[in-house]
Amino acid sequence: MIAEYLLDPGVAVELRAALGAAPIPSLMLPAAIDPPTLAALRAGLAAAGTVPYDLADRGRYRLNASLRVDGLWTELAATTTLLTGAPHLVAGARWLELGHGDYGLSRDDAGTRPSGPHVELTLALSEACSGEAEIVYSAGATAVIVPQLPAMLSLIARDPSVFRYERPLTFRSAHLRVVRLRVWLLPATSLAPPA
Repeated sequence: MIAEYLLDPGVAVELRAALGAAPIPSLMLPAAIDPPTLAALRAGLAAAGTVPYDLADRGRYRLNASLRVDGLWTELAATTTLLTGAPHLVAGARWLELGHGDYGLSRDDAGTRPSGPHVELTLALSEACSGEAEIVYSAGATAVIVPQLPAMLSLIARDPSVFRYERPLTFRSAHLRVVRLRVWLLPATSLAPPA
C-alpha cells in the first residue's frame, strides 16, 4: 500500500534529518500511496459510511471513527517508526469528508487528539486537488501549511503546543469532496502494558 520509497532505509535517514530540522517537526510526502489503493480506500469508506459532525465552535464535516484497515495501520506504524527512528503504534484514527463550507477549528483539534506528544499522519484520499482546504499546524508564530494534494501523506510530530485547524472549501470548489484519513500514533513504550 505505502509507496516503496518511504520504506527505503537510505531515504528514511534523509527524511528523518529533515523532520528534525523543521521548526514544527513535519514532512510532506507526495505520491505516498498508489491511485488504485486510494480508490479502494475511498470505496471502503463509502461502504462503511460517515456521519455528520457539526458544532459551530469546533467544526463541520462528515466522519467515521470506527473503520479500520489493519494492513494500512500496520504499514503506517512501520513508516512512522522508520521515519522517526522510534517504534510507534496506532492509537486512533478518523476518516473525514469535507465539502463546501466544511472546516475544523483548533478547538476541535484539542478535543480529539491525544493529550501528550504524538505523531499525526494525514493521508489525502481525495480524487482531485482543490487548491483549498489546507491543514494548518501552528505553534506561536510558526506555522506549517499542508496543501490538499491527492495521495500525499503528511507527518507532524506534535506536542501540546502545536495546534491544528482546517481551512474550508469555498464556492470555487463546491463540486469537490475532500477525503482524509487522520491517524494518531504514540511511542510504543507509552502503549505497552505495565510490568
